Amino acid sequence: MYENFATKYRPQIFDEVVGQEVAVKTLFNSLKSGKLGHAYLFFGPRGCGKTTVARIFAKSLNCHSLKNHIPCGKCSSCLEIARGKSLDVLEIDAASNTQVAKVRETIIESVDMSPARDRYKIYILDEVHMLSTSAFNALLKTIEEPPPHVIFIMATTDESKVPVTIISRCQSFRFKLISRELIIEKLKSVLKKEKIKFPKDNSLALISEASGGAMRDALTLLDRCVAYSGGEINAEAVKDMLGVVEEGLIENLALALLEKDAQRLHLAFTAISEQGYDAFSVLRDLRNVFAHAFLAAQGFSAPGGALVKKLFRGYSPGHFAKLSRNIAIIMGELRFSDSPILAAEMALFTLAEKSVDVGALVDKLSELESRISSAKVQTLPPDGHFEEDKKKTDEPRKRVSRGEGTLPIGNSEIWKKFLSSVYNQKPLLYNILTSMHLVFGEDDKWVLSSQNQYEVDMVLEPRNKDDIEIKLQKIAGRPIKVEVKCEKGSDAFAEDNSAARVEEAVENDAGDIWQDISGGEPFDAELKRVREIFRVKRIEKVSKNEKH
Repeated sequence: MYENFATKYRPQIFDEVVGQEVAVKTLFNSLKSGKLGHAYLFFGPRGCGKTTVARIFAKSLNCHSLKNHIPCGKCSSCLEIARGKSLDVLEIDAASNTQVAKVRETIIESVDMSPARDRYKIYILDEVHMLSTSAFNALLKTIEEPPPHVIFIMATTDESKVPVTIISRCQSFRFKLISRELIIEKLKSVLKKEKIKFPKDNSLALISEASGGAMRDALTLLDRCVAYSGGEINAEAVKDMLGVVEEGLIENLALALLEKDAQRLHLAFTAISEQGYDAFSVLRDLRNVFAHAFLAAQGFSAPGGALVKKLFRGYSPGHFAKLSRNIAIIMGELRFSDSPILAAEMALFTLAEKSVDVGALVDKLSELESRISSAKVQTLPPDGHFEEDKKKTDEPRKRVSRGEGTLPIGNSEIWKKFLSSVYNQKPLLYNILTSMHLVFGEDDKWVLSSQNQYEVDMVLEPRNKDDIEIKLQKIAGRPIKVEVKCEKGSDAFAEDNSAARVEEAVENDAGDIWQDISGGEPFDAELKRVREIFRVKRIEKVSKNEKH
């Protein structure tokens, strides 16, 4: 009878176990020293060797011809344990025996009975996290103080569901996913024993990648590939058998998302549907491409080949990270859909519509800020209102020193720079100044007014008023006197002066306009930099039609 690779090449001694060095070494040393625990908990992903190691440990405890603490594999005890038919080593599927009555019948009522033949009576509970709360409670006392001839070995893929009261009474061992390189070496070893020629391409790497770090899955996939290809493995046969999506389709999907090309996205999904690809596999490969592009954009080494190198240029790492993360969320939602291909297309279309590379936008805005500060610009200040005297606006503007040359600077720009300098040094004063009314008078005599006497008193404090005039003189290159008044009922305050305003908006490459509206917080943490550049409280994306 044919025996599949996963069963045929299952490790029978500790030295054959791959990728679980810590657990293997600790258990072997405990056998050598004779310091054995009464309960063990093996936890980790599926297919990485938990039940296999439990069986090897059980054989090492009960073998009749043990040599150097290594089971012989030939005595009646070893053979029966390997086949799961030993009377003294009971393998119990906790997923099928969840009820407390089953636990009492199978374990609690028989635990005091001596072993039928071997040294120890061993209970191997697979997927122990599936037991009910009542079953765990019934088992608790037995696990805490079992008879000296009893050892419990529990295995689970979800340690978080095992009660802490159980875990605290066990010696716990974490089993990890097996590395890609170790899986490939194991597959080569199996092919050698089966006298199958090694493939010269990346066939084994594809199998290892598809296994997700589970050795059992890798051996099962290898078995299928050998059967599919007629005994000679090659990359094309592996791709066909695994249903690997063509790189060209993944590239089209990736570029459609990055470029927000709905037509290209739809054509890609039409091809996916016609060729019968699995929607989940498509999204998985697409997610991995963006994850690898994120690593490449950060300057780290990353798999993915030419496609990743083609994608990551021109986009920020954060953009790739968000796309990869959102696709992972879509993959979770896809499991509940009755039409996965259609659901995947709709989800990616929505993702393309709302996807904005905020990092690149911030870089462009920073560059724009730098250009604005070095050019002749007349704009409203970031906060507050002012009125420039009509006579004053007709006069030539005075020049102030700026670097090696000089450029004209208006009163409004002086006030803007002054507010910028106050923003970080005196936040309270900044808030008061932005709520007051400013008039640029003649002979460099400016008037600040407010309906609030407290605000007026705060500005009139010597430490504040002197500081204001000193800073203004430093920025303007000439002395400016500031008069502060309290004007209750003045028409100047008919409008709300507390909200920040930006007169001009910045248009990005996609034709969208980012403008400030009062109140609230930025919708993205990265846009805080945008808010700092333009001194706004909230940023919202609006269309040109809404703007005008």
